[in-house]
Amino acid sequence: LDLLLGAFKIAEKRIEDKLYIAGNGTDREIKSIKDHIDELGLRERVKMLGRIQGPKKLKLLKKAKYVVIPSRYEAQSITAIESLSLGVPLVTFDIPGLRWIGTDVSIKARAFEKKSLAEAIVRLSTQQQLRDQMGRNGLKMSKRFKWGVAAKRYDQFISKILK
Repeated sequence: LDLLLGAFKIAEKRIEDKLYIAGNGTDREIKSIKDHIDELGLRERVKMLGRIQGPKKLKLLKKAKYVVIPSRYEAQSITAIESLSLGVPLVTFDIPGLRWIGTDVSIKARAFEKKSLAEAIVRLSTQQQLRDQMGRNGLKMSKRFKWGVAAKRYDQFISKILK
């Protein structure tokens, strides 16, 4: 989250958004994040929500203008799929584990560069039409992750291998 907080600090004067951070960690990790928020002078703009799940998570995602996934490493981001299925565009780093996410549903920042991440945040925050278009594209894209579709592809894959 250090890169996200640093990028948000760079972007803060150019956007009106607050940053909501969902997720959990050890007491030590949470204290470290809160201390970093204070060091950056972002206490009024950044809210730590803790672990959010189930209907509360969906409600939060539906309200979001966009979702930032500041991961240094990802195998398959469930948060990305959930966000896209709700029509919420993404900001991500351009890393191998997130390359499956197209630029028609996300803005890609150069990997691990706070300035690039800040610019992506500002762009998506300030361009309603872009968010709307990416949201519509995300809804279309997310259909390929429905259980029925995934099960059919898996079945076809297994059948092909067994032949």
